Amino acid sequence: MTYETGTRSQLIQLDFVCPTQTCSPEFPKQSMKYPRIDPLSVIGVGLAIATWYLLSLLLGNNFPPLHQVLANATENLLDSAYLVGITLPEGGYWPHLVRTILNVVVGVAVGTAMGICTGTASARWAIADRIMDPISAILGILPIVAVAPFFLIWFGLAPWTQVALVAIYASTIVHLYTLRAIRNVNPRYIEYSYTLGANAFRTFAQVSLPAALPEIFGGIRTALSAAWGISAIAELLGAEYGVGRVIISLWGVYDNTGMLALLLLLGLIAVIVDMMLLGLREYLTRWSDAGSQV
Repeated sequence: MTYETGTRSQLIQLDFVCPTQTCSPEFPKQSMKYPRIDPLSVIGVGLAIATWYLLSLLLGNNFPPLHQVLANATENLLDSAYLVGITLPEGGYWPHLVRTILNVVVGVAVGTAMGICTGTASARWAIADRIMDPISAILGILPIVAVAPFFLIWFGLAPWTQVALVAIYASTIVHLYTLRAIRNVNPRYIEYSYTLGANAFRTFAQVSLPAALPEIFGGIRTALSAAWGISAIAELLGAEYGVGRVIISLWGVYDNTGMLALLLLLGLIAVIVDMMLLGLREYLTRWSDAGSQV
């Protein structure tokens, strides 16, 4: 049996057969869309570069010009006797960037899994919502800068301390987005799936969760964008490797060029990771407008 529901932009087809047979939704196929260069984005990049040089003229040595920052980034990326001279480990900026990337990616992944589980439970069961609501409210208002020193005191300088901080923040954000996303699913879709013979698990896995994915990915992107700063802050307070560790050392010798070079490299990596996340969202939500308009 086939039941069709339509929105203004497209037709979503839910194909359910009798409960004794295999049941899976069939989504309309869409051709892969390749990214195009937006002229306005190019203009935005040009304005950013022009603003950088303007600030360099106004602030002098406190804000080095872009070409000096890029030169510093390339010279010290993989090997740097200068960084060794200020008591940093060998290998240039790269091992510190890798450590921060791992902290962010693992922390966001763990936090996303936790947030989706707790958000789904809160959306489905009132008792879970009553338990999680005060916890998420407290974690949502606590400034991460105030919490980070206690983690370092309690658990030391182990790398998983930074991962735990990122995971806690990410889980809180994803929990709230997941809770809202599942509650925003049109109840008629759920009623239709039950009418066509789907059980509660199948309805959740094939209707509620796919419909909530675009909004959940919005929460993941929000958590990811803030996770880079959270990890760097935790590393500033104490770590052997990481972007924060390098920044605090460069700050001690008033090396503004080095600090900006490291932040520029971290920013480029953050953009690349975000683009990968957008690609994953486009693939998983290819049946919807959110998947095609990224």
